[in-house]
Amino acid sequence: LAQEPLSHPFALCPDCVSFCLSACLFLSECFTGCLSACLFVPFQALLLNMDEPRPKAPLVLDARYTHTGRYSAWLQKTKSDGSKAKWLNSKCSRFFTIDFDTHLFRYSSSDINKDLSVKIRFHEINRAELVRSKDSSEGESTPTGGLRRSFSSLLQKGQRPSAETSFKLYYGSKVVELTAETHADALTWVDMLNSAAHMGQ
Repeated sequence: LAQEPLSHPFALCPDCVSFCLSACLFLSECFTGCLSACLFVPFQALLLNMDEPRPKAPLVLDARYTHTGRYSAWLQKTKSDGSKAKWLNSKCSRFFTIDFDTHLFRYSSSDINKDLSVKIRFHEINRAELVRSKDSSEGESTPTGGLRRSFSSLLQKGQRPSAETSFKLYYGSKVVELTAETHADALTWVDMLNSAAHMGQ
């Protein structure tokens, strides 16, 4: 009698093999489709976002250079000769604001209460200029031909505001002397006030 061939323990029927191959192809197509969708959707969104106008960042306009809007800062104001407290301190701090939109220059003793302030219209401003220092070698001549400086003159020299940071504002018939922290700040204030005087013409 002819013996039947022994079947392999891992042998599969042709129908099972065909089904497995079809399933693998289907899963491969699904994986390829999902991968394409994952890569295409973000790229498409990126292209759409590039076409849409993006909101621009707001520009910060500085009134010191554009001469529009408003700028405020603390300055040292030299007291007038008629001030009763000038013998205690020749200068006082004031909060100054220049408003190019309303054509108004004002100052007060506080940066909170704006009502109690001195207001100067642009059309009242004549000009502004830096303070030029006097010759520091001024003194009293001695019989030997040298220079003898008195103690009071040395004190006055120490209290004299620096020409690098001080400037004068001429408005109406009045003159006010102001002192900034730096030379650049003084030049900026002079430029702004002269521009304000030009606007008020």
